[in-house]
Amino acid sequence: MQCPDCSSTDISKNGKQRGKQNYLCKACRRQFIEIYDLPTGYPDEFKRECLKLYVNGMGFRAIERVKGVHHTTVITWVKQIGELLELSGNKNRASQCDLSSSSYAAVR
Repeated sequence: MQCPDCSSTDISKNGKQRGKQNYLCKACRRQFIEIYDLPTGYPDEFKRECLKLYVNGMGFRAIERVKGVHHTTVITWVKQIGELLELSGNKNRASQCDLSSSSYAAVR
């Protein structure tokens, strides 16, 4: 294992935090963990289902109750789709949307 800053292999264990082993580089004194997990977020299919419910007339809080996702999250998704549809000029095609891994793209 190497330090992510100085690439030194002179490291020692430095306790645990939230179930993950902490390490300390003896050369630069940087504390780090072995593996960093990226935040996963919601799957694209799940977002698509929630947006489809909204387009079909279901309210934000109703989607929250049915799907278990916070209503402000759904509002954020709707705003993001609205901005992309506005930029592409497809205001009437809100029900036809594709979700990519990090952003939304309107179907042309």
